[in-house]
Amino acid sequence: PLPADAPITTTFLPSNSRIGHLGQLRGDSRVLVGSPRACTLVADKGHRRNMPLPPALGDLKGKKVVIIGGSAGIGYATAARALAAGAEVAISARGVERLEKAAKSLAADAGRPVRHEALDMRERQTVAAYLQRQAPFDHLVLPGATVYRTTFADLDEEKARASVDAKFWGPFWAAYDARPHLRRGGTITFYSGLANRRPVPGYVIGAVIDGCQIG
Repeated sequence: PLPADAPITTTFLPSNSRIGHLGQLRGDSRVLVGSPRACTLVADKGHRRNMPLPPALGDLKGKKVVIIGGSAGIGYATAARALAAGAEVAISARGVERLEKAAKSLAADAGRPVRHEALDMRERQTVAAYLQRQAPFDHLVLPGATVYRTTFADLDEEKARASVDAKFWGPFWAAYDARPHLRRGGTITFYSGLANRRPVPGYVIGAVIDGCQIG
């Protein structure tokens, strides 16, 4: 059964979840695979894996996975699962200290180094240069984004535009600029959410962006 102290941001994924099925979660969220009655804890508050990961990603030996936003939450969980499946993994995030801690933890679990580099998704040219340094790669995963939290009545235009730049245009241009560096048969994974269909108080900008991504 689900622990009694589980936060409301706990999210369940199907037991056969692959990278492309994962959604955007905050760093203090829990990610569980299965159902509320039978689940496996994949990531809790960014860095803890309390149970073995289910072998849902298949064999990724010889593949390279680049994760922008891999220092916590769903990005960290994706990195852990990709490493467990045999992939070479490179992670990036804005916060240097948390990024270094995440890379060290992932490397300790995997028994091999994890490339990591501080990066801001909103800076297109910087991201493009980073992708070029990581090339060639097979999978690009884009959970990294910061969304301004506010009510509709208290909207601030500058902060709202910055959120769209981070969560919509950041992944958009990263995917666009990754095209020359992606190996044939590779994938690009975008992250959205349910806020456009299930509104959350104070998350009006995130709901708008989720709607843009889902269509």
